[in-house]
Amino acid sequence: MSAIASFIYLPAAALDQLRTDYDQCLKEKGKSGTDYNGSGYLFTTLLPYLNGQGIDLMRSSSQAELAQELSGARDAAIFIFTPDQRARFLGRLSPGQFSAEQLRDYYNAFNETNEPDAGEAMLSGIEFLCRSLAGLDDASVAVFSIC
Repeated sequence: MSAIASFIYLPAAALDQLRTDYDQCLKEKGKSGTDYNGSGYLFTTLLPYLNGQGIDLMRSSSQAELAQELSGARDAAIFIFTPDQRARFLGRLSPGQFSAEQLRDYYNAFNETNEPDAGEAMLSGIEFLCRSLAGLDDASVAVFSIC
């Protein structure tokens, strides 16, 4: 079974409604971003790698509690990306700044496996995050879910 990773852009003013009616809020007020074409499980390795590089997308200082609450309630990994994170990290997410070989080695060590194409998949994940963050405007947040 594979996991799906997707971005939905949402007006920041609608965040409180996520607590009470997640699905309806996203349906009525959300704007679909792109879905990741590969397995969303990749991000369970990629996000910790990026965090180790000083690119912390797993916790937004302003929405960490809400993301944790939603993740627990929905049995999924849910992150809320903010304009502040876009401003701080978008320029550092250029795929050209990463080595496929280093990403492959990290992936294989992290997952105790030997996947020769893991580095390219990780670069694809970085490209996805870069495109998705670039689409975030100053009045919105992005709900990134892996389920």
